[in-house]
This record gives sequence, C-alpha cells and structure tokens, in this order.
Amino acid sequence: MIKSSFILKVNTKNLISNYNFFKNIRNNTIVAPTIKANAYGLGDKKIFNLLRNNGCKNFFVATLEEGINLNNKDKNINIFVLNGIQNNHLNLFTQNNLVPIINTNLELNKVLKKNIRFGMHIDTGINRLGMN
Repeated sequence: MIKSSFILKVNTKNLISNYNFFKNIRNNTIVAPTIKANAYGLGDKKIFNLLRNNGCKNFFVATLEEGINLNNKDKNINIFVLNGIQNNHLNLFTQNNLVPIINTNLELNKVLKKNIRFGMHIDTGINRLGMN
C-alpha cells in the first residue's frame, strides 16, 4: 500500500487580489464571499478576518452554527445564513448579528412577526432552496 500526503498552500495575497478585482469592477459593487464549511477547509475565522480586514463587509455561511462561530460584533458586517431560520431560533440571529436568508413563505411570516432583517432566496429553477 502506498502512503501519500500532501500540503495545500493558499496564497492569501491572491485571495485578497481576487476580492479586490470583483469589488473594483464597478462602483458600489457588493462582493459577498461564501465561507461555509469552514471556508471549504481553509479556516472560516481566518478567511473571514482576512477579508474583513481588507474591506469586505458581506459574507455567506450555510448554517446558524457557522455564523455564530464567526463571533461577529461589528454591526457594519453582514453575515447571511443560507439555510433559513433553522428551528425558529430567531433570537440567536439578532443576538449574533446574523441575517437569515428566507426560503419559504412560512419562514417569511415568522421573520415579519419578529421584525428582523432578512434576505430572500428565490428559486431560479434548480428546485433546491428558495421561494417560487
């Protein structure tokens, strides 16, 4: 049996350069990196802090737990949670400065009753998540 190992090196300067490329395409462009699944193995807190320190103000994560893990205290930074309100823990969204992405009419009615910020996911035909 052959054993092998490898090391993945991520050039953070290139990551910042890529972020700036998209940010500078046009004035007022909003760039929102997705850092779900531990930033795809790169380290969610590391990538979050790196991009935040370079001017990024909007991020996406998959779950409420991932959002809480980032420990965002800055009200100018938006962390959007793609999987919706997840078990109705709406107070956790406001306590942790997180914005749920609404996927159903049921979720929409719940956030409207609580008067919290939210985003909307529209089903574009893939039929996974999102409102019709």
